Amino acid sequence: MSNLPVPAQPDHGARAHHKFSMSKLNYLDPAVGGCRGYKSREGTSAAAEEGTQLHEISEKVLRDFLKGHKPGVTLEAFANARREWDDDSHALLAYCFRYLDEYVIKPGARFYIELKARIRRNDGTEVNYGHLDLFVLQADGSAQLIDWKFGHSPVLPANTNRQGLGYAAAMFQQFPQARSIEVVFVMPRLRWVTRHVYGRPEAAQMAYQVDQIIQGAIAVQGEMGQKPLQADLLNPGSACEYCARVGDKCPGYLQTYVMAVQRFGNMPAIPTTLNLDAIDTPEKAAIARAWVDFMDLAAQPIKDRAMELARINGDQIEAVLPDGQTVTYKIQSRSINRELGSAPEVADALKDFIVPQQLLAAAKLGLEKTLELAAPALLELQPEVGTKKAAREAILSLLEAHGLVTRAEGKVEFLKRTKTPKNTQQTALIQHGNP
Repeated sequence: MSNLPVPAQPDHGARAHHKFSMSKLNYLDPAVGGCRGYKSREGTSAAAEEGTQLHEISEKVLRDFLKGHKPGVTLEAFANARREWDDDSHALLAYCFRYLDEYVIKPGARFYIELKARIRRNDGTEVNYGHLDLFVLQADGSAQLIDWKFGHSPVLPANTNRQGLGYAAAMFQQFPQARSIEVVFVMPRLRWVTRHVYGRPEAAQMAYQVDQIIQGAIAVQGEMGQKPLQADLLNPGSACEYCARVGDKCPGYLQTYVMAVQRFGNMPAIPTTLNLDAIDTPEKAAIARAWVDFMDLAAQPIKDRAMELARINGDQIEAVLPDGQTVTYKIQSRSINRELGSAPEVADALKDFIVPQQLLAAAKLGLEKTLELAAPALLELQPEVGTKKAAREAILSLLEAHGLVTRAEGKVEFLKRTKTPKNTQQTALIQHGNP
């Protein structure tokens, strides 16, 4: 491993950004759920500031490690010896450094930190650019392009991630000796890494694909985002705060759907409260109902995202509510519901204790309705059956014997919610804590 000259620590906040930079490509490409009308919002957040700080720490530690590398000392051990950050940051950074130790730091590797990645066309004109976290060129011509993602939400898998595609296309242009590039997104909060390898023969097509994504955005927005958006130029089924189209993949819709509809969907201002006592006029009732309908549309995509995050977080998600309760959602499963045969056949099978005409409508609605209607009828005719539960089981056995009840293979997964009161948490801490 060579001791590279280590450049000064970059100022993340001061560096220039391309209008359609690499980090925006996922949001602009309809093929991966983006929208050509996507525009990022100005400003920052506490999470973004924390992510920037972690990036800066990781860069500084790696630079110092490369300058004074001693054989036999791992990057993780080097970082532990000079730790100046809190426990949470330490756990996240250790995960990243451990990955580099295991998969990246090898003899002859050359490291490029906070490198400007720029794609150009054959005529030399610029497509776009961005700043990647880390590019490592190995002695055998293979390379790794690593992007740290310190947030709580997963990014698109590396094989479909357009940010990774753009960075890799730029690196193929800037490093002719690179025969392959592995795009790696490391998500330490989620304990998840996604990787994909691009080969040199793909380079030209990759650059062209990025160019097409950007040209699509320019056609809709204009080069400086100055054009008014037109719905017929946006990808069908997408949604964001700029086009008010509903879809289950658009991050803008999922994150800001109330503001989106109020501003661009011609929705009236939401009532100050949805308390039933406050809905006291026909107009308020109509407004409240319109918002309920709209939020119903948002519910399933949010449920899907919650399930996705639970899968990569030990099959559960958890938060503390303002009232002090801990709300936990755990993934559970159940067998797929049994299916009932044709209504006429069911009615015929049960005709000995219920008139077929009475049962036909219930049978059309499914097994549960059929059991609700047939069980009391069986008990009335045969009291010796005993209980309603026994009657339901008897009817079910009869239907199964006639081949009229089937169960599909597989399981249905769902999130089940539990709440833990604040005082219960405190008691648990006392009981299980150290004396």
